[in-house]
Amino acid sequence: MIQFTTKISANGNGLFCIAKPRGFEDALAVLIEQSEKKCGGYLNVRFDLPRRPRTTGPRSQNNRFYGHCEDLAEQVLDENGEAIYTKQQIHDAMLRMSVTEGEGYPTYLDLNGVESPLPSAQATVENMKIVTRTLQRFADIHGFWLHEYVADGPHKGQVYKSIGGRSYEEMMKLDKSSISY
Repeated sequence: MIQFTTKISANGNGLFCIAKPRGFEDALAVLIEQSEKKCGGYLNVRFDLPRRPRTTGPRSQNNRFYGHCEDLAEQVLDENGEAIYTKQQIHDAMLRMSVTEGEGYPTYLDLNGVESPLPSAQATVENMKIVTRTLQRFADIHGFWLHEYVADGPHKGQVYKSIGGRSYEEMMKLDKSSISY
């Protein structure tokens, strides 16, 4: 299987052309040769909108989401002050909550035929925006803080505890103890 994003041009006569991206020539040649031998030249074609995988690595959507799940797991406590949920349980709950959010987080039918949220590893940038909005709203409703990172400006690189989605400057005015190093 070969997967790439390209532009399609239609000529109005029921035919269309697909621009072949550089670097795929050899792989496409092998696939076309295999299709001639095995399938009479037929290929399976799927059309979909371009997909931007979620960002990963330092300061990414993925790290932010998991970090916020860890923040919530640290704060959701029972009457004895003991943690009730793990970071993974918070993660799974946020994905489930995101399914009903606005435009809706995507689902799939799992092996048991149960509709489940798409695993975050398969999420797009847009899917992760839905999840982070859901998590932020949950934290805001319940008065939980979330660690945030100042990306630019004079306080670039500063990590702080944000309540209600407040900026670094707003949190400094509200509570100087929200700054963590």
